[in-house]
Amino acid sequence: MRNVAAINFTENRHRLLKLQANATVCYCTENERTPVLKRRWLEAGLAYWVVIFLVMNYVVLPLSAIGHAPRFRVLHFIEDIVAMLLFGTIVAFFARERPNQ
Repeated sequence: MRNVAAINFTENRHRLLKLQANATVCYCTENERTPVLKRRWLEAGLAYWVVIFLVMNYVVLPLSAIGHAPRFRVLHFIEDIVAMLLFGTIVAFFARERPNQ
């Protein structure tokens, strides 16, 4: 039973990393086209990743094979939001100014 849990954890981490990579590419692409994202990078990054979190948890998951939204637990919700805000800050910081190539 322990091996099954480890496999599920690994598969979920892999999916999460793919989601974050895709969302990062989308943010950086839009950042190149929209000057306000560079000027107000912190607010834009935080808002973008909160929206990604909410859409994934409350739109995509219920429509997926799981068929329901995740159970709401305050501690897990806070942990997930803090992680997304931290990740969003990091991505927005590095996307704000790129040297001309």
